[in-house]
Formats: sequence, C-alpha cells, structure tokens
Amino acid sequence: MNRRSWCLLLCALGAALLPASAAIVSPGRRAAVFLVGAATRTPIERAVTERLEGLGYSVLVTSAGRLKPLELRRASLVLVSSSAAAQHSVVSGLREASLPLVVWNPGYFAALGLTGPIDGVDSGTAAETALVVTRPEHPLAAGLAGRVAVASMADLPWGLPASDAIVAASLSGDASKVAVFAYEEGTRMFDRPAPGRRVGLFLPADGAVEPAGWRLFESAVRWAATRNRAPRASARDAEVRAGEAPPFRLDATLHGDVVDPASTRRGIDVKAITLHELRAEREGAGWHGHFVADL
Repeated sequence: MNRRSWCLLLCALGAALLPASAAIVSPGRRAAVFLVGAATRTPIERAVTERLEGLGYSVLVTSAGRLKPLELRRASLVLVSSSAAAQHSVVSGLREASLPLVVWNPGYFAALGLTGPIDGVDSGTAAETALVVTRPEHPLAAGLAGRVAVASMADLPWGLPASDAIVAASLSGDASKVAVFAYEEGTRMFDRPAPGRRVGLFLPADGAVEPAGWRLFESAVRWAATRNRAPRASARDAEVRAGEAPPFRLDATLHGDVVDPASTRRGIDVKAITLHELRAEREGAGWHGHFVADL
C-alpha cells in the first residue's frame, strides 16, 4: 500500500466516524454523584471530593434522601461513602443502574448484591492499617504489591464477594476479608449480573488515609469508569472503495459499530478528518498513518 492509498484510508475512516444524526456534545467535566450521610462532610469525604475533582469530575455531594432521579441520570459515576444511609428507593435505583459504582459502605455491599446479607459474616469493618495486594498485575492494584499501609488505625470496610469477583487486596490481618474487590459488567454477583462495573473499597469513616490508600482509591475510580464491553458482531462492517485506478486505488473493510448510549461513553463528536498534518509513513514492513480530527 502506498502513501496515497493510506491517505485515502484515513479520509474514509474519518467519514465512518461521523454519526448519522450527530448531537452536539459540549466539552466539559464528567459528573460524579457522591453519597454521604450528613450535611457536614468528614475530612476523608472532603479529600475524596478533592481527588475526584483532580481526576476531572464535577462532584455533586448529596445524601440518599436528597438525591433526585435526574441527578442520577446525568451522572457518569456514583460513589457511596461509609456514612451514607441505605435508603430503599436509592438502593433500588443503584441496583439496576448501568452506572459504575465505587462503594465503601458495608450496608450497601449487601443491599447492592456485592456480598451476602449477613452482617459480620459477609461484610463488616475491622481495625486495621494495611492491606495485602493479591492481584498486583490488575489495574485495581495501582502498581502496588505485597503488604501496603493504607490508613492510620481505623475500622476498614471489608466484604466476601461472589466467586466471579476480582479480588485485588485483602486485610493484612485476615486474608479472608477482602478490602478491594470488583465485578466486571455482566459478571455474576450474589443475586444478579452486574449492570455496570462495581467496586467495593476499604476507605475508613475517619482517621488518615496513606498515599498508597489514595492510589488504590484513584485506581478504583479509573477502572470503574472505564467501559469494557466488547464490540458486537461485524454486522456494521463497511466496504470502502476510494480512488481511481491502480496504484492509486484503495479497497478496504472498516470495522465498527453504531453508538449505543447504554454501552458507549460519549465525549466530543468527530466532525471530520482534516488535511492538516495528514501523513502516511512506512515503518518496517507496514505503514503508520497520522491525522488530525476536527471536533
């Protein structure tokens, strides 16, 4: 394939990126709903809010009793603090929501189906300062391994997740008590498949969180907020032919799918591929294409 053919392919790809009916999406910060229990946030809850803002979120801090359905529909992430009350209407909405959830409230672990229902057996808190990372290769481990100090002596939430859960870290003093666990979207929890990614976390209600603890928190947020649904079958593949005659003609198949609001996180729509810095360069046995998108 020569340089001109590569440029034709890039232009064809740009055309394929255009939605059939494009909605204008303004660039902005993602919305996170942070459920707490009281009007006055704890120092850890204030620190959580600041870190979410540092990760690019606009954070709505509210209680379960004040949460409005519209606020939940606008959110791209929901977090549940240990102080949040497990109000039935909110729990019901979160159980069915495809939104990613990050939870460090043992009462919500059971209510959302992340663990079994027996307090002190399936979930609870334990006085601890450190965790043992059991899946150092997983993104939830934040690049950590072995025993890591995560907090000053405090009651850390733990749970016993279902067998299909990802177990990333356990309490240092009791390996059976899992402090960082998660469910991939579609993975079986205790009573249903997970509608979206779910993370159970160890953050304490009070005390101080160590730097490694905050690394684990931020990794949990990043992992939860990343969709991991595989593309559907190739029914949307498109055959493309561009150019006049050999050697300046391109025949190619573009693989893709339609934008599905239930599984595709929307950002800024691509308007077109521009000619600015459009280039194709040979790299070894293949070619490398570069283009700039107009948004």
